[in-house]
Amino acid sequence: MIAENSLADIGKSRIDSLTDSPDSESDVILVLNGGLAYTLVSTRTQVFIGNSFEDFIRFEATTMAGARQELPDSSIVALSYLFSAIPTEVWADPYVVGQNRSKTDRTSPCLRLDHDKILGSDFEIRFAWRDIDLDDERSGLTQLGLPPDSAKLLDREGDSYEIGVVNPIAAHGNYNSDERVIELITRGKPASRTKSTAVRTLPQDHARKLETVRALHS
Repeated sequence: MIAENSLADIGKSRIDSLTDSPDSESDVILVLNGGLAYTLVSTRTQVFIGNSFEDFIRFEATTMAGARQELPDSSIVALSYLFSAIPTEVWADPYVVGQNRSKTDRTSPCLRLDHDKILGSDFEIRFAWRDIDLDDERSGLTQLGLPPDSAKLLDREGDSYEIGVVNPIAAHGNYNSDERVIELITRGKPASRTKSTAVRTLPQDHARKLETVRALHS
């Protein structure tokens, strides 16, 4: 349901059916992934700013700023704030057919808490809270003729909560092989809550950056 952002224009303004499968398209997108960090050696504290490859997967061009602190047990706690200077554009009412759909801006600032290297292991626990806001949310209001209570179920605005547990697992005693990332994702809104569990296999060089490949928040 994303129309476009600063990375790409990936949506068609007009569709003729809500049930037909969309056409397959391929494209190449150039992204720059990196960051800056400053570490206070005496306190084992680090401040940082940068972007995350995981957010590019979501088609969100966000910047992440925060601080990390190494604890006496060598685990690391990080608190960060994710924001985007350029909002993502989505369809105001994605359920419109037979005519051009209008776009609206979506912002989803995020506060994230990470606990990594727990008890000297590779386990990481992550909690994230996002505030999803659309300038003009009209899902189902243009053509579907839904009553207000039913239309509210299509509302994409609200709070989103995510809890992730990440653990690289060695295969054949060698971390050069694929690593399996196990995550438990819990998402919720004020009106409803859903839970899902997923197990995914990722190459090791992406395992730390691409811990979660989740459905796009639209």
